Amino acid sequence: MSHQTPYTLNAESHVEIANFGNENQEVIIIDNFLKNPQALVDFAVQKGDFEQYQGHCNFYPGIRLPAPQEYSREIMPKIKSLLLSTYNGLSADWELNKADCMMSLITIKPENLRKVQSTPHFDSANPYQFAALLYLCNEDHGGTAFFRHNQTGYETIAFEDRKKFEAIYFNDIERAPVKRGYFSDSNEYFTRIGKVDAKFNRMVIYRSCLLHSALVGDKSIDSNPKTGRLTVNSFVAF
Repeated sequence: MSHQTPYTLNAESHVEIANFGNENQEVIIIDNFLKNPQALVDFAVQKGDFEQYQGHCNFYPGIRLPAPQEYSREIMPKIKSLLLSTYNGLSADWELNKADCMMSLITIKPENLRKVQSTPHFDSANPYQFAALLYLCNEDHGGTAFFRHNQTGYETIAFEDRKKFEAIYFNDIERAPVKRGYFSDSNEYFTRIGKVDAKFNRMVIYRSCLLHSALVGDKSIDSNPKTGRLTVNSFVAF
């Protein structure tokens, strides 16, 4: 970018590629992503109206707030460059589109989760959609884990596999009791294939079709942006 904003990217950030599961899916981990990450925390504190957007959370177990437009614009060139250099089958000629970019705080207690919030999930069956998650909280707040569905062996949910997976998944939910709580480890239905720990100013990028779940720490159920599990969640797609 030719101009400075409060959300300028850090030129000295560190990029690592992790590969998880039988599908060897790539997950991009960028440490020290922003030059001044505290500016985003300050924005969340000053704005303070997360609750206003609670109805837009869908399955998210908490409250949200639109991120600053300057941040959203700033990250797009960097994300596109990383995606093109990491994932096969993408073209530099394709336009990268962005959905809503939201700041998020987990506020729902484990015992109050819906069944579908107590298992791993995928965000989209589009293999060209990606989640870009920025942590604005420390290691006490868990991270993100990735999973394989044991019965089907799926680690990503493709368009052609979605109906089969969902039929089995919802049958399992109806047939077997699901323990209410934030999913963190393997059980008879899902096997954990990898994880990325939370770290302040760390961004994690992965395919939206990859089965995943938030790892939620004991201190994470908190509506205070200064002390809660504050993240910025962005979805981009070619």
